[in-house]
Amino acid sequence: SEQTFDVSEDLSITIGREATNKIVVADTEIMVSRKHATIRFASTFDSTEENPQYELIIVDSSSNGTFVNGKKVNQSVPVTDEDEIQLGEKGPKLK
Repeated sequence: SEQTFDVSEDLSITIGREATNKIVVADTEIMVSRKHATIRFASTFDSTEENPQYELIIVDSSSNGTFVNGKKVNQSVPVTDEDEIQLGEKGPKLK
């Protein structure tokens, strides 16, 4: 099911199964680590007011990985509002 999170007040958002994350994924989502990834809201070199970019910080060390637009990423990457982040190959998707 689709959920919406208000992230306007946060400089970074943690995602994972652990209860201390800003976005908590159900324990039944075994593709997701306890602390899977962090999205840091920091302007990147190409960021503009009309097209803001953020930085996805990869902290996942499991083999499940993190995907941006279907491509597995193993390092921090810039993301925009249009990108789809998936936690694990068959895990939940964030947009």
